[in-house]
Amino acid sequence: GGGLTNLEVEFRYKFLSDPDDDWALAAVLGTTSRNDFKILGDSLSPTSTFQTFDASLVARKNFGRFTTNLELSWSVPLPTHNQSRFSQTVVNLACGYQLTDWLQPALELNYLHISPLSDDFETLSGTAGVIVKAADWITLYVGYQRTLLARNSDLFDTFFLGTNFTF
Repeated sequence: GGGLTNLEVEFRYKFLSDPDDDWALAAVLGTTSRNDFKILGDSLSPTSTFQTFDASLVARKNFGRFTTNLELSWSVPLPTHNQSRFSQTVVNLACGYQLTDWLQPALELNYLHISPLSDDFETLSGTAGVIVKAADWITLYVGYQRTLLARNSDLFDTFFLGTNFTF
């Protein structure tokens, strides 16, 4: 698709961490208005809207200024989207370096698996980006993602700009 794509609303709960916050585990629950894929029978095509329920487990470990994250995520369409039965599994492995209090370059390896379609859809992508802490309550994400390997999918490039508001 082109233009604006997904709108996510998530609630994150950090349920375990050490006193110095060098490591943490968090659960994330939310919903996504997806504008990036369209379900046509048993296949995916760009540019349609449907809602998903999303659940993730996120682990973070800091090594001084270096940070690492591992995210395991699962999504399913909400019942209002009844023409398709599929699930999406995502595994993200990220590392970054905190240059300043407000600027962190990051690299990620991203795995995506969507099933069951007529043929499962899988991609392995690499992402390079920066995280900018604009204020205590707003974080900006800018990056570039390239598909490195794909099964039943085209290779593609994605540029993204995201915003996170913290309450």
